[in-house]
Amino acid sequence: MDDLSIPQETVIYYARKRKIIETSILIIGLIAGIYYAIFPVHSDERWNGVILAALAGGFLYLNGNMANNKEPQIILNDKGIQTSTCDFKSWEEITNVKIDLYSKMGNFLLYDYTDGDEKFFIGNLDTDEKQLKYLIKIYQYRYNVRQKNP
Repeated sequence: MDDLSIPQETVIYYARKRKIIETSILIIGLIAGIYYAIFPVHSDERWNGVILAALAGGFLYLNGNMANNKEPQIILNDKGIQTSTCDFKSWEEITNVKIDLYSKMGNFLLYDYTDGDEKFFIGNLDTDEKQLKYLIKIYQYRYNVRQKNP
């Protein structure tokens, strides 16, 4: 079953809009942390402000790196799949493709290939788990049809 509304190739990036919202919230946390570190209501709150500022600053740095990353994270087509951490692999050499909760971080795209396996975090992408599963299914179907009718 093919879906003609799906293009020949799908390129998936980090979700920039979500990162912008998260960055805004982290900036507020950073400002609040600095404020409470400098002007604590009680003397024991100074460390709470320092900890809040450090955590918000750290996450802000990580978030900024993802938001500024314009490189494709996943490329799917009827020939195979490529992620930003794994070179292109043909559907022929890929087995056990699934999206699953691999760790407490969230959902991962998992698959085995001839020389190893891939575990790719999908929580920060501009597509959701359901859509990614659907795209994989369509592109694998197209590959199988192409193999049967060259």
